Amino acid sequence: MTQAQLAKAAGVSKRTVERLEDGIPTQLGNLIRCLRVLDRLEGLERLLPETRVNPIDLLAGHRAPRSRARPPRGDGTSRKAERPSTQWVWGDKE
Repeated sequence: MTQAQLAKAAGVSKRTVERLEDGIPTQLGNLIRCLRVLDRLEGLERLLPETRVNPIDLLAGHRAPRSRARPPRGDGTSRKAERPSTQWVWGDKE
């Protein structure tokens, strides 16, 4: 496959294919497009370290159980604490 054919099939410019071949940095999306056309996308997996334990599983073991929200009271009162009758003001001294 020529550079021009690869570029057309991947939807990138021929110059992008040249840069990839020369090892010049390019956008990751362009690399993925070219690898997909070449049927070499699985090669990206070799770049990532093997994950032995799923980080989400680690978090799940240490997470506190979630509590459900309580329904509102039927008597019309609020669960919030009453506000003090005097409000604090900057510069107040005891």
